[in-house]
Amino acid sequence: MSQPNLIEVKNVAKIYQEDTVATAALTNISFNVTEGEFIAIMGASGSGKSTLLHILGLLDHPSQGIYRLNNVNTAELTDIQRSRIRNNKIGFVFQAFHLLARTSVLENVMLPLQYSSLPRSQHIARAKQALAQVDMTHRIDHKPSQLSGGEKQRTCIARALVTQPQVLLADEPTGNLDSITGNTVMELIDHLHKQGLTIIVITHETPTADYAQRIIKLRDGQIISDQLSQARHHHYQK
Repeated sequence: MSQPNLIEVKNVAKIYQEDTVATAALTNISFNVTEGEFIAIMGASGSGKSTLLHILGLLDHPSQGIYRLNNVNTAELTDIQRSRIRNNKIGFVFQAFHLLARTSVLENVMLPLQYSSLPRSQHIARAKQALAQVDMTHRIDHKPSQLSGGEKQRTCIARALVTQPQVLLADEPTGNLDSITGNTVMELIDHLHKQGLTIIVITHETPTADYAQRIIKLRDGQIISDQLSQARHHHYQK
């Protein structure tokens, strides 16, 4: 039995208007993501992949087309509803980490819970659980400046997991890491996928994309291919 679509993107476009000049960042983008799928969105700088990630993460609105998340047309959501979904249903991992410098690893991971409905008494336990998932409990009291690049990214992944989201959106998660550390981070993300998490990774690096089941390639704001990853194909043949 096939999995239901978690994400449906239909004829989505994003046009930026500056004075009289209109620039199309995305044109006629359509694809679905089923629950539990692991997708890489690839493209060179300027291909539109970060714009697409911002739309998928409800950080931006499409100019045209429909984006459904959990069968809900996101255009019909209020700003408060969008924020609530963003905080509870979507985990974000960024290339630049965005960790608070003067704050411990534990407190950084707890941050998204400030806006959740979870009782404050459970915040520490949930954060420790997320850190255990990424093997970072030994660094719980450290500041970001005391961490390696890989440990910073694992802390970011724990922060993304702490709300127990439905989908993890990772924007160039290996971009600031050497290849060995990047592989370690991608193996962790792959492990989370095997536990059932839906994952969308934005990348321009083939070794990173090869961890995914499916690779969507963008060029000049349009999808030029959408196919199973050849590197992983044999893992997913039924």
